Amino acid sequence: LVVGGTTGGVAAAAQAARAGARVVLITRYPYLGEDVCATLRLWVQPDQQGDSPLMRQLFDPLPARPMHVKRVLDQWLLEADVRFFFGCYPTELLRDAQGNIAGVVMANRGGRQAVLAKVLIDATERATVARLAGAGFAPYPAGPAEFRRVVVGGEPPTAAGVEVRRLPLDWFGKDQP
Repeated sequence: LVVGGTTGGVAAAAQAARAGARVVLITRYPYLGEDVCATLRLWVQPDQQGDSPLMRQLFDPLPARPMHVKRVLDQWLLEADVRFFFGCYPTELLRDAQGNIAGVVMANRGGRQAVLAKVLIDATERATVARLAGAGFAPYPAGPAEFRRVVVGGEPPTAAGVEVRRLPLDWFGKDQP
């Protein structure tokens, strides 16, 4: 069972299925690729260059568009024979007689359902399954922090400490920088 429809979750699910496992992937979003599409991070950073077949399909040609990313990820799971479900929220863990994690209970429009699993991969953005399992987390460190965001449209802001970098991406079907 893979919980989370991130690009890493899709890659893990497809690889496990191709290795012979029966795989189910659930995600709370109504699409796959939330780590790329929801953040509009539709390009590859210079320090993230990779040569996996999935990466090539996702980001070739550039600029990638959200619907392209979503379609490629859907296709990867379909071709690997991975069952996947949207709008599913893990609400609690199932445990075997020895206390080992044996699956999740998820809530979706159909109600609450249990999914048993020999292996569970947490591919969520905020470690949802790890948190349900009681994993320890440190508080976010105090002090100055750097945050990045992608803004599509409008004029870039000008303020102290704000750095603007225009991306050469064609968001609206026009070749504008």
